[in-house]
Parts: sequence; structure tokens; C-alpha cells
Amino acid sequence: MKEIRVHDLRHSFATMMIGNDVNIVAVSKYLGHKTIDQTLKTYAHLFAKADDAMIEKIDTLFKTG
Repeated sequence: MKEIRVHDLRHSFATMMIGNDVNIVAVSKYLGHKTIDQTLKTYAHLFAKADDAMIEKIDTLFKTG
């Protein structure tokens, strides 16, 4: 079994929060990052899902609007 470090738990927490649409500013503050840029650079790969969700939302708004 792979050893789990505290850092791994921290990364898992951030991933779960971002994946569940928690505000990135709040996540950054909770993680203690000095800037939101630090958080965004570390977890940018997670925002591909957010891009897809935004496109779906735009499509929905234009179809009903």
C-alpha cells in the first residue's frame, strides 16, 4: 500500500473543493497561499471541467433566451 503524506491529503482536499465548484478564492485562502495565482497554477488542470460546464450553460441560456 502506498504511503499517504499530509501533502497528499492537502492536494486531495483542494481537488475536491475545486471539483465541487467551491470559489477558488476561498480555496486559496484556506490553503494559505499568498496569492490566488499560486493556487491557479497548481490546480489549473482541474478547470477543464469548468470550461465544459460554462459552455453548456451558455448553450442553455441561448436556447431558452
